[in-house]
Amino acid sequence: MKPAPALRAVPEPTASETIGRRTRADPAIIALAGLLLATAAGKLAFAASHPLGFDELWTAMIASQRSFAGFVRQCYLDVNAPLAYLVSWIWAQIAGLSDNALRIPGVVFASAAPLLALTPSAAIPRQARLIWAALLACWIPGFVFAADARSYALIIFISTGSTVAYLALLETASLKSAFVWTTASSLLILTHYIALPLVACQGLGYLLVHRQRALRTWPALLAFAPALASLAAHAALLIGFTDRSAAGAAPLSASALPELIAFVVGGPSSALILLAWAGVSFALWRLRAGADASPSQLAGSLAWIAPATSLATAALCLTASLAHPLIIDRYLTPEVPGVLLGIALLALEFARRWRLAPTVLVALQFGLSVGLLAGALRTQQRFPLEQASSDLMDAGIQRLAFFWDSPSARGADPEAYGEVGGFFFHRAGRPIRVDNLDLKPGEDPNLALASWGRQPGSAILWLYDDHVAGAAARRFPPRIAREDPAWRCRDYGGGTMHILACLR
Repeated sequence: MKPAPALRAVPEPTASETIGRRTRADPAIIALAGLLLATAAGKLAFAASHPLGFDELWTAMIASQRSFAGFVRQCYLDVNAPLAYLVSWIWAQIAGLSDNALRIPGVVFASAAPLLALTPSAAIPRQARLIWAALLACWIPGFVFAADARSYALIIFISTGSTVAYLALLETASLKSAFVWTTASSLLILTHYIALPLVACQGLGYLLVHRQRALRTWPALLAFAPALASLAAHAALLIGFTDRSAAGAAPLSASALPELIAFVVGGPSSALILLAWAGVSFALWRLRAGADASPSQLAGSLAWIAPATSLATAALCLTASLAHPLIIDRYLTPEVPGVLLGIALLALEFARRWRLAPTVLVALQFGLSVGLLAGALRTQQRFPLEQASSDLMDAGIQRLAFFWDSPSARGADPEAYGEVGGFFFHRAGRPIRVDNLDLKPGEDPNLALASWGRQPGSAILWLYDDHVAGAAARRFPPRIAREDPAWRCRDYGGGTMHILACLR
C-alpha cells in the first residue's frame, strides 16, 4: 500500500540544488546595481560638462591654501561649516585645483549616498531599502550637487547615514547606538549649520519614544562637542551674515512654498510624477482591499519616525521663513533622505495590493533623470569670471579691484574676497595684487571704481545679480567708462548675472 501523499517523505535537496538557490541572482539587486552605475556615470559626466560657478570659487580658494594655518584661518573667516572645506583641502593636495578635481569629492559622495541606504536595518524592510536607494540615486538635485564643489553632496551622504543610525537608535536605545547617531549628526552639523533643526527634531523624537532609556544615554552628547565649538567660533559671523542677507529681502511668500516643497522630492517634474503615481496607487489599493489580507509589516514600525521628523523640520524651516528670510531650496537638503525613505515605505505598503507600485515609481523617476540629464549634458564655455580673468591676464594687468555687489558681502573680510577675485590668476601661476572694494550703503560704485586705479595695468571686476535685492548696481547702473573714458569695459555675464571687466 502506497503512503498517502500528505505523508510522503520530502526528499532532501541535493548539494547542487542548494548552491544553485544560493547563487541565483536576484533580479531586483541586478536592476538596482545597473541603476546605481548609470546614475553615478551620469553624475560624473554632468560634473565634467559644466564650468566652475562663482560659489565654487570659495571652495577653490580655501582648498588652495598652502598651509594648514592658512586653511584654518579662511575657514574661520567663512560663514559656512568647515567639514566640506576640509575634505576639499585634503583632496586638493593630491589632485590639484582643476575644475574636475575640485568636483570629484561631490561626485563620490552623491553616488555613494544610495549605498548607505542599503545598510542592513531591523527597522527598514529589505525591499524598502532597495526602493530608498533607487530614489536617492535618481533624485534630480543630486546630479547638480555632484557638479558643484560645495557641501551639498556631502550633506546628502552624511544625512543618509545619519538617518540609518537614527533608526538603529530608535530600535535599540543603547549608549553605543546613541554614540553612532550623535557622531553622524555632529558631522552633519559640521557640514552645514542648517542641519541643526533636523538634529533637534530627531533628538526630540528619540526622547518621546524612549524617555527614561533615552536620558540614560546622555554621555553620547559628547560627540556634539566639535560641532558646538565650530558654531561658537562662527556665531558672530552667522548673526552678521543673516542680518546682511535679510537686508532688503522680503520674507518667503506662500506662493513660493510649492516649489520649495517640490525640491525635497526632486523638483517640480518629480513632484508631479510622484503625485500621479500616488493617486493611481491609492486608487488601486482601495479597489483591491481584499486582495491581501496579511497584516502590514510596516504597521506600527519605528521607520516612519524618520520621515516624520524630516517633514516636521522642513515645515518648521519654511514656516520660519514666512516671517524672516531664511530658506532657499538647497537648505532643505538635510531633510531629503528622510522624506525619500517615507516615499519608499509608502511604495512598499502600496505593493501589498499592487505589486508593481515600487517598480513603476522607480522606473518613472529613473526615466525622468535620464531625460533631463540628456538635455543638460552639453559642453559649455568656461565660467564667465574665468574667461574675464583669462582675458585680463592676457592684457598683462598688475592690479585688480574686485567688487562682489551683494548685501551679504558687505563688511566681510577683504582678504578672503581678494583671494576669491584672484583665484584664477593664482591657479594659472600669475598672482597679482587684488583689492577688494567694500562700499557703504548708498555709495555709488561707479565713482569709487573709476577713480581707483589711475596707472596703466589696472583692471576692475564687478560682479552683480539683477535679482539680488540691495545690489548697488540696481540703483547705480554701471557707467565706469562714462565716468572716465580711459576705462574699456565688457560684460561677460548672461541673464541676470553680470561680470563687468574693465581695463585701464
